[in-house]
Amino acid sequence: MKSKIACFAFISLICLPKLIFAGTIREVQTDSSKLIPIHTALGFSTILEFQSKPTQAILGDQDGIKLEYVGNSITLKPLIGGGTKTNLFVYSDYDRYNFSVLTGSSLSVDYIVRVKTISNKKENKETIAKIDAPFKTILINQKRTLNGFTLKAISLKLNRDSDSTCSGHGEET
Repeated sequence: MKSKIACFAFISLICLPKLIFAGTIREVQTDSSKLIPIHTALGFSTILEFQSKPTQAILGDQDGIKLEYVGNSITLKPLIGGGTKTNLFVYSDYDRYNFSVLTGSSLSVDYIVRVKTISNKKENKETIAKIDAPFKTILINQKRTLNGFTLKAISLKLNRDSDSTCSGHGEET
């Protein structure tokens, strides 16, 4: 009898916290090529936190899930139960995020999902190098002041094929 009570107590200590704290707070790292699963349940709200303010969201099933903007976050609240599954695309000034929203058991609810963007620095440097390839850069380092405004020209980019097309790089002080 004592061993049954000890076994029950041991199982309760392991399983009970998972049942009490079923909802999760998790952090995901993503880019625009990944699909992130989001778990919701009827009677619960899920918050998606972003590094920058979302500017637009496209929700597949607008009748089944309510979406609201709150600062740098979006909240999702299922309106109907029964295994609703839909997609969600969130846009910010610089990124697009792709989600698969699943409404199911309250035991697997995501309370908060912190979305972090993965930046591929190597890919970004290669893209910049490709963009700069048809140009030559001339350093100027000149400063001019007029009516209290100072313009400092640091460099000038010229099209290698024609000297008539150019763009500059400078600072306003």
